[in-house]
Amino acid sequence: MTLGSGWGKMFMFGHSSGAAYAYAYANDEAQMVKWEQDLRGIIPVDMVYKFDPDDPAQIPLIDNSCLKCDKLQEKFDSGIFYSDEAVGLKYMAYQADMFPDDPSEIIPGLNQQAAWFFVLSATYMTEEDPFYADPEMTSPPVPFYHHCAGTFDEFGLPTGLQFTNSDYILDFAFAVPSFQSLGEMIDGEALWCGDDTPYDDHLEDITIPVFYVGAAGGFGESGYIPQHF
Repeated sequence: MTLGSGWGKMFMFGHSSGAAYAYAYANDEAQMVKWEQDLRGIIPVDMVYKFDPDDPAQIPLIDNSCLKCDKLQEKFDSGIFYSDEAVGLKYMAYQADMFPDDPSEIIPGLNQQAAWFFVLSATYMTEEDPFYADPEMTSPPVPFYHHCAGTFDEFGLPTGLQFTNSDYILDFAFAVPSFQSLGEMIDGEALWCGDDTPYDDHLEDITIPVFYVGAAGGFGESGYIPQHF
């Protein structure tokens, strides 16, 4: 029984890491007797939970995740337990908001506002392949990954956002948590890598409906769980 829902079961909706939590929750509930289960179904939105090792196009993504998992584990073992990447995002948002016409300190040649649009609409270009880059860098989880659909000029430079209000996305950036657990990030990369984790042991036992929603420019069709899992 779910608190507040009487004897009824509920749908669990989650976006990004929330979608991963929904899969993990359903994975655990698959081992419970029916009357102890809370879920009627899950709605994971735009998140890969497992890459398909039988899909040649996803092999490089799996390899990247394995490498990133190792690098994150090295940080964790050295005593670093969080990522402050969001702090840098907030700094860029602040610069774009307060000094939109000044030269960017982050991306040479672009003013602050254009650099902010670039990070949002061409996110994949801000992340490098970890096999060839500094170990501190990360690669996009899927090709052409970006946070917002953008508009571009004839030279391919960002000029704005197609569907997202600029003020809203600034407010959103300022509101996101400044720190993220490195342990959570390690678990996520381990799942993508195919390492042995307790969060995917019973995916094949999930019988409740799973309605996956993928986004173009996000994880898209890569978020489907292959049947053999």
